Amino acid sequence: MNKTAIKNFAIWARKQLIGAVSQKAFEYEITEGGVNDPGLEAVAGRPLSQTEKHQRAQLIAEIRSRGYDAVMEEAAYTWFNRFIALRFMEVNGYLPSKVRIFTDENGEFKPEIIKQALEIDLEGLDRERVLSYLDVQDNEGLYRYLLITQCNALNEALPYMFEKISNWTELLFPANLLRPDSIIARMISDIPEEDWTDQVEIIGWLYQFYNTEQNELVYDGSMSKSRISKDLLPAATTMYTPDWAVHYMVENSLGKMWLEGHPDSDIKQTWKFFLEEEKQALETTEQLSILRKKFATINPEEIKVMDPCMGSGHILVVLFDVLMQIYSSYGYSERDAAVEIIENNLYGLDIDKRAFQLSCFAVMMKARQYNRRILAKGLKPNLFVFTEVTNLTPDYVKMFGTQELNAKKLLKNFENAREYGSIIQILLSADELAELRQKLEEIKTTAYENFVDIDMRNRLLAEFEPLLELAETVSQKYDVVITNPPYLGNPRFSPLLDEYVKANFAEVKSDLSMVMFKQSLDKFVKDDGFISFITTSSWMFLSSFEKIRDILFSQGTISSLVDFGTELFDGKVGHNPIVSWVTRKSKIINYQFTAIRLVDYCYSRRDEKIPEFYKSRNRYSANQENFSKIPGSPIAYWIGKSLINVFEIGIPVSSYVHSFQGIITGDNNRFLREWYELCIHKIALNYRLMNDIDLSKKYWIPYNKGGDFRKWYGNQDYVVNWKNGPDDKVRGRKTNQDFYLHEYVSWSYITSSSIAVRFFPQGFLWDVAGSGYFDKNGYSEYIQALISSNVGKILLDLLNPTINFQVENILSIPVIDSNHKDEIDEIVHDNIHISKTDWDSFETSWNFKRHPLI
Repeated sequence: MNKTAIKNFAIWARKQLIGAVSQKAFEYEITEGGVNDPGLEAVAGRPLSQTEKHQRAQLIAEIRSRGYDAVMEEAAYTWFNRFIALRFMEVNGYLPSKVRIFTDENGEFKPEIIKQALEIDLEGLDRERVLSYLDVQDNEGLYRYLLITQCNALNEALPYMFEKISNWTELLFPANLLRPDSIIARMISDIPEEDWTDQVEIIGWLYQFYNTEQNELVYDGSMSKSRISKDLLPAATTMYTPDWAVHYMVENSLGKMWLEGHPDSDIKQTWKFFLEEEKQALETTEQLSILRKKFATINPEEIKVMDPCMGSGHILVVLFDVLMQIYSSYGYSERDAAVEIIENNLYGLDIDKRAFQLSCFAVMMKARQYNRRILAKGLKPNLFVFTEVTNLTPDYVKMFGTQELNAKKLLKNFENAREYGSIIQILLSADELAELRQKLEEIKTTAYENFVDIDMRNRLLAEFEPLLELAETVSQKYDVVITNPPYLGNPRFSPLLDEYVKANFAEVKSDLSMVMFKQSLDKFVKDDGFISFITTSSWMFLSSFEKIRDILFSQGTISSLVDFGTELFDGKVGHNPIVSWVTRKSKIINYQFTAIRLVDYCYSRRDEKIPEFYKSRNRYSANQENFSKIPGSPIAYWIGKSLINVFEIGIPVSSYVHSFQGIITGDNNRFLREWYELCIHKIALNYRLMNDIDLSKKYWIPYNKGGDFRKWYGNQDYVVNWKNGPDDKVRGRKTNQDFYLHEYVSWSYITSSSIAVRFFPQGFLWDVAGSGYFDKNGYSEYIQALISSNVGKILLDLLNPTINFQVENILSIPVIDSNHKDEIDEIVHDNIHISKTDWDSFETSWNFKRHPLI
């Protein structure tokens, strides 16, 4: 599959379609910022039909409600989704008519449907109208009519993808589709037929790449530092999950659950990424046996699985295949199993209507692989898109009678549903939702006598019932929850989302992916059920996620984990380290889980990830109970018992030193200079106490702000303007002025390699990037040696395997006293002296006298 060609086509198609639908709007005298009079009887001197007038008025109302750009965007992606769906069905022979609508039998862009227009068996086709097009040789008009008729004919089978085209979207049908440079022609030429036979790949990549420009806008364009609105949130968080990663997630959650209850099943023989369980202690085995007895009683039709961020349906489709294997092993025919899976097993949620359409389509096409007649059954997948209903006035809700208050609460619940999506907190209990459902069923069957009540009932059902279904789906518990959640930090949250997350998910408020994990753990998954996520790996180590790690350890047990490293995903997100893990929502004592470490297979070695998945050298056995023995409880699955013992018997660095975060000037460009930019006599060099400095004469003070990789001594480049004291420089932090100008040991906050620890003599202030520690009881050199050693690197990589070394990471390093302390201290003194001599040998040092070679 040529992903570059698919990406180029999707990006081009979006522009082309937005231009095409905008042109159609212009032809009906509808423009952005125009008068857009809905009462026009004619456009450009051409009288409008009654249908056109109605559709035009609809379109203008939509634009006034949602904005011109949003409506054009929706029209464009609606036709894009329909075209790719029709192409997939054509290539795979799923069209009920069996007549190709884009190509001929040779795969050329010569639509077979035009040749067979009079013979085709197509619901709703008016042959008289076909003849009228043929009589005047209007192939373009005929093709437009045939495509719209084909879409409408698929409405009953696939209503979410092929809504009846009789509203304003028909008015914006793209023109000139038979031209050799049309979107359809490019779709045929750019993407070979064989690529359309893999629905997971083609639909997922087309969805992601269609969003490319909007994704770049919010990450690299004018909005790269802005908060992201709900309209741009899908594009900002769209990320297609590689197929093998999805198979790992599904096989080791849903698959594992079934095999635990049915150990004799042979369904795992076809799985490529299933991880066999580690050998467990006797007490752990006894606890697991209780769970396995529970899973042994589950019938396939009772299993409920959910993807709360379903995107284009990739995970759902893989879940479908594994569910089919489960049903088949249980004696079901594929035909019957496909129906059961649609009706009973699969659930999904998303905030993006485009994703919802594609997910529904992907699931139904997967079902079609197993049941040739499934499209004729009128099945509706249990997949939902979050909507916000604002058109139901109080008069409508009064139809609920005694349930009116609960109906109002439900409407209130979904006022900002597209902001919150699957993390929404349903305000009604399960019993209250059941009572609402019962009342709604009564309203359905009530025989109203006047047209006003009938119209109100129909409107209520059309707009309220989807919200009730959403609330029921969000409130329901699931055996397995699997997703690739949105990756978004709280500085990018919209104000409304930020406030909502802080109010409901305070422990994980900094990252939306972990908010989704907390929601899944608390609200979605059943006790003893499985959760499988794929996210960036920062939650495993950073102190800001320590609370969610504690919650995970207290409520659940890690079942398995794959640490992918970088370059698993394409694009900018691919530069982030990614991890996928499976959690069981039950506390299993001393459970040994399997972890696969692929962090060394990145960049030019990214293609080695899959073969290295199977190598024993990348496989670790870990017990999450050991993580709490390490400060901050990082998920350091790769460490052995000896290193864990170091943390148990060692005393943390914090017991030996003082350490503080540095000064925030608020404006480094204003307050900082490199020392050689100034008169040396205005710089307060080598002072021990701030009170000894006459700030009226020497108000520039040496200032440490990190710098390049350099060990032992150096990086003494900057000075800070202290003329007016600290008040106009320090922002939001205790300044620890008692330690100003004292000698101390520092490191650079950000580094691309190992940490470099440096001694700073008396006379310095320090920046956040130049934070460090101050000696308490004579262990400064010993600790400096430890941090600078290979052992120190191993410990720091464990505590925080990122490029940022924070104060709390250094303070958490365990220290084991040694009989060789004096010898080590002497070595450190020698290293500092050698490094100082080197630093002072160049003009960049204010202690420079002459070059040593002169």
